[in-house]
Amino acid sequence: MLVSTLVALVAQLPLRPDLPLFREGEAVALRNNSAAILEQRDRVTIGKWFDGFKKRDVEYVLWLNDEVLSRITGYWATREGWTDEEVQSRWTQLHRQFMGKQLLFVQLTAYPKFSTLDLVPTAPAGASDTRDPRVTLVRDGRKEFPVARLISAWQTRERAQIEAFSWIHVIPELAAIKPQRALPPRPPLYNLGDYFGAWYLIELPEDLARPFEVRISTAQKLRIAKFDRLKPKG
Repeated sequence: MLVSTLVALVAQLPLRPDLPLFREGEAVALRNNSAAILEQRDRVTIGKWFDGFKKRDVEYVLWLNDEVLSRITGYWATREGWTDEEVQSRWTQLHRQFMGKQLLFVQLTAYPKFSTLDLVPTAPAGASDTRDPRVTLVRDGRKEFPVARLISAWQTRERAQIEAFSWIHVIPELAAIKPQRALPPRPPLYNLGDYFGAWYLIELPEDLARPFEVRISTAQKLRIAKFDRLKPKG
């Protein structure tokens, strides 16, 4: 009982953001770079797409751990001009939301296939491989079966619209650090087009730690994200 309690205490979101990581997010904001840079260490690519010229990363799993959240908080605190008191108040609210759990954010996409010769779609995309995913968490030789909660699903004519999706605006648990001045993602007016995107949250136990593996199964695909001890990989 004592051991499990200690593990839970270590895994919980800390009472304050990690200062060096907070400063890292601050530095990225001061350089006017994208906040996406701050996700890279805890984001695993699980799907690529060939656009006729090159393969692009279009699907991923992002672990919303305390390191990512500290960096992101530093970034938006700088961009939006939050005071130290406001940062602490927002982080305290965030801490309450993450009590007893950890979260993974997942982006699934389906795009048309292109030929290298004429850049004309050779096979249309469908939504089936972005919907109703079944999730398996593998750690310590054991399997667990968490549920993927749908956050949003889009169909559009413009790939750029899906790529501009901003998770921090739409995840309820992150409302405390959601930027107020940056524009939220705009969903398509109509469900038309060849590009599909769907975004999910997976709630996991608070004692989650590397190494672990997440398997995401849809109609015709099995995607695997491996979070190893040193760095994540797809």
